[in-house]
Amino acid sequence: MIQDAISKLEEALSINPKKHDALWSLGNAQTSFAFLTNKEDEARPYFEKAAQYFQQAVDEDPSNEIYLKSLETSAKVGLSPYLV
Repeated sequence: MIQDAISKLEEALSINPKKHDALWSLGNAQTSFAFLTNKEDEARPYFEKAAQYFQQAVDEDPSNEIYLKSLETSAKVGLSPYLV
């Protein structure tokens, strides 16, 4: 289901690449998929993509506190021993 969601969100972004709520949702989907991946080296790219999508969402709507918190949290996950 997560991969289906990612596909649909990417499709929405192909129509409107600045749609911040789709960017944020795609970041969440990437994060979810990463946590369901049991190998660190396979999870890392999903966490990295999530951080990129969260950053794009913040860029489009910098006053949105949820987007800011998601970006902050993704940075912490990037420092997690899970990824070292």
